[in-house]
Amino acid sequence: MEVIGDTMGYDKRKFNNVDAHWPGSTHDSHIFRASEVSAYLENHNRGVDDGYLLGDSGYACSRFLLTPYLHPSNASQEGYNSAHCRTRNTIKRVFGWWKRRFHVLHNEIRMKPAKVCRILHNIALSLKEEMEDGNPQQDNAAGQ
Repeated sequence: MEVIGDTMGYDKRKFNNVDAHWPGSTHDSHIFRASEVSAYLENHNRGVDDGYLLGDSGYACSRFLLTPYLHPSNASQEGYNSAHCRTRNTIKRVFGWWKRRFHVLHNEIRMKPAKVCRILHNIALSLKEEMEDGNPQQDNAAGQ
């Protein structure tokens, strides 16, 4: 899994943690340090059994968050950086797919938000997603 900004993703094309309440100017590493995921890993991480997060050089390296060497001094460190970069690129491709799918992330609004919200609402109904009040969506065709 990799940390990019306020989102964490696996290499299976899915995101598993998104924290969208921070302003855009907040540094990625601060968002991560303040996250529930970071707190959990600080207290419960079992090392290899739980896996590792990959972050860029803006993050502090820890027992669960691996970052590249800033100035590799030998072939082993250069090899590590190369493997780290290749693995991170896998996740960056997922972000690329995400941004191509949702052009609004590039500030290129190609659809009107109301139309997109209707589409997302229909998908949520199809998936029987719960409403914010915790109740499953029910057909209320009779009206109120």
